[in-house]
Amino acid sequence: MRLVKNKHLIPALTLSFLGFIDATYLTIVHYRNLLPNCSIVKGCDIVTTSQFSTLGGIPISLFGALFFLALSFFAILIITHPHKRWVSWFATTAFTGFLVSLFLFLLQIVILKAICQYCIGSEAISLLIYILSVRMIRHVRKGEKLGHF
Repeated sequence: MRLVKNKHLIPALTLSFLGFIDATYLTIVHYRNLLPNCSIVKGCDIVTTSQFSTLGGIPISLFGALFFLALSFFAILIITHPHKRWVSWFATTAFTGFLVSLFLFLLQIVILKAICQYCIGSEAISLLIYILSVRMIRHVRKGEKLGHF
């Protein structure tokens, strides 16, 4: 097995893992009918119990956990089985997640007028992963080969 060496992959994989932990925590809190422990800002309770916190009865955070899990999967595929297709799928997933995160951020600020630190964390992670994915795409488009360990 050839492993790919790319300076954007390990940070992207690490961020995906952190995003997964964050979203999973919010999902567990939701299903246990608890409120998240907000120590930095007030408003987590408003955001996580609002009418916008679920989609078809499923917590948004569960979709977030699946999103970050998918990104982790694609990053591992890029590392272990280098192919432009996996980079493209990673970048497309990251872009979609970024757009959803931007929408959810605006929903918090404009409609709910409340901030959830865990949600903001997830949205920031999504933004950072998107930026890394753009850099990965540029790397591949330049015709540079994905380096091997």
